[in-house]
Amino acid sequence: MRKQELVELLRQAHYKAPPGKKTLAIHLFGIWYADELSRFNIRELRELADIPRLEPTIRDGMNLAEVVKVNRRGERLLERMDIV
Repeated sequence: MRKQELVELLRQAHYKAPPGKKTLAIHLFGIWYADELSRFNIRELRELADIPRLEPTIRDGMNLAEVVKVNRRGERLLERMDIV
């Protein structure tokens, strides 16, 4: 996946998240795209997406990817935000 694609997906995860679900959306983003994210500078992606500081939240999701499987509910949230 290209850097710009990840930037757009991150932007969507942040701005399309339902009220009160931004942190969850960013964690799910980090889980879902952990492999792709590991090839890029997270701070740069966040800056290109023009969103507030979220590097720790993205990294939390990436770390969770090793032990978490996204269930149907999480998939539906990502689908609703149009980032799957």
